Amino acid sequence: MFSGSIGKDEKTSTWYFVIELGKGIDGKRKQKRKRGYKTKKEAQKALTEMLHQLNTGTYIEPKNIPLNEYLNEWLKNKQLTLRDSTFKKYSWLMNKHIIPHIGEIQLPNLTPSHVQQLYHKLSYEKGLSNENVRAAHKVLSQALRQAVKFEYIPKNVTEFIELPKVQKKEVEVWDLDEVKQFLEVTKDNRYHIDYLIALNTGMRQGEILGLRWKDIDFGRSILNVRQTLDHYGKLHNSTKTASSARQIALPPQLIKELNKHKTVQTEEKLKAGNIYENHDLVVCTSVGTPLHPRNLLRNFKSQVKKAGLKKIRFHDLRHTHASLLLKQGAHPKVVSERLGHADTRITLDTYSHLLPNMQEETAEQFGAMLFGSDSCNKDTIREIKLSYSIRNLMNAI
Repeated sequence: MFSGSIGKDEKTSTWYFVIELGKGIDGKRKQKRKRGYKTKKEAQKALTEMLHQLNTGTYIEPKNIPLNEYLNEWLKNKQLTLRDSTFKKYSWLMNKHIIPHIGEIQLPNLTPSHVQQLYHKLSYEKGLSNENVRAAHKVLSQALRQAVKFEYIPKNVTEFIELPKVQKKEVEVWDLDEVKQFLEVTKDNRYHIDYLIALNTGMRQGEILGLRWKDIDFGRSILNVRQTLDHYGKLHNSTKTASSARQIALPPQLIKELNKHKTVQTEEKLKAGNIYENHDLVVCTSVGTPLHPRNLLRNFKSQVKKAGLKKIRFHDLRHTHASLLLKQGAHPKVVSERLGHADTRITLDTYSHLLPNMQEETAEQFGAMLFGSDSCNKDTIREIKLSYSIRNLMNAI
């Protein structure tokens, strides 16, 4: 059994502990000493923890290297398992926001306090959004979790950190009239087919730009989501998550438009001749190369402005598809499957702000079914609501 003691350094007014490790092969006395504790209580607690680890055989000798050295090595190895876009995000977080602030600390000396101060600095001094602070935490936590597995450190200090809350943002969507207006304005636009696919399927931008003709079964009117294009214009023969690889049923009107688009694309291919690069993409440039996401987004913004509609993101076409389905009465599980959500709860949570109106409409429809459509028409419902509002107002006065 190992034993130890604590003491006070009179020069620095800090506390330390010493553990007796017995004698080495050379017969000399061996000790483990650790300094720098502000109080006697802290030193005693640290001593008790280390003695327990030593006596139970669970102690890990920390690897005394600078944190930046370890993080750079971890990032280099991580590149082998990450998509390019994800790796670039990890590199940006590490090299821009993590390493410059805590990289000089020795790996074993990193404390929860260091990490908490880092997040506070990123948030309040550097103006980093709460989403990106949480993203930085995710990357750092992964790296330190690996350090624990490699027995470089005994524990992952990020597990004790309180993270800033991310305020939930309500999704912005268009109603049916706005969708029709947008499609009318873009009907002669080169990217009209992109917008049709987005609004009819709820596919992500990268999924649309990575879609191939061989992924569409025209006989069964379905498409398979199997390939994506990342933000940097690179194709990946994979999807964002396992649940993102899915089949989506297509309406006959979209099948018709896809056939028309394929005819136009064939004509472009003949015109381009030898310079045409055939990637079998449904959406591509006039010479067959992948369409860069930035070019599509630029066109989308200009078309929204041209149509005089409220500004939404291209990604909000996906939300618009889901909201129109839910308002139509589609089962949330069906909507979830079309969107490629891992769980129906994600779908319900994302579009929960739509549910109150939908419940109201459902209640009215049920009442009409049970009591008859003439028993309580819309004018009557309006009168009841108005009367109720006036009564509440009078009570408040």
